[in-house]
Amino acid sequence: MTLPLFKSEGRRPTHTCHAHGCGTPVPPAMFMCRSHWYALRAPMRAAVWREYRRGQEVDKRPSARYLAVQQRAVGEVAFKPNDEQAAKDAAPYLIKSEYWRTRAISAGAGDPLEGLAAPCLLTYRPEAP
Repeated sequence: MTLPLFKSEGRRPTHTCHAHGCGTPVPPAMFMCRSHWYALRAPMRAAVWREYRRGQEVDKRPSARYLAVQQRAVGEVAFKPNDEQAAKDAAPYLIKSEYWRTRAISAGAGDPLEGLAAPCLLTYRPEAP
């Protein structure tokens, strides 16, 4: 039997980039790998930072505002013009973004996507546990 030289050897990363289909390992406090992060437009990156709460990756309690921005960002990175598959990949994220946007507004927290995306009438119903 061979033992690993370092604690991290032989372990799978516990956190990866949130971009659709990306498996790049990133630290838990990081949202995306470098290439996907910089694929986002600057105002979206600023919104992710604005809505991020230090420690939310530990307590697993992000706000509805953060989830709206996070899902929108993943959808925007997944979307590619004139690519039907990319549109299909992006759609669930954009729909969930609208769900969380509505939850944030209903809770009196304001519109987390104001100035980033026009409201739309997409519906999402979370699956029952």
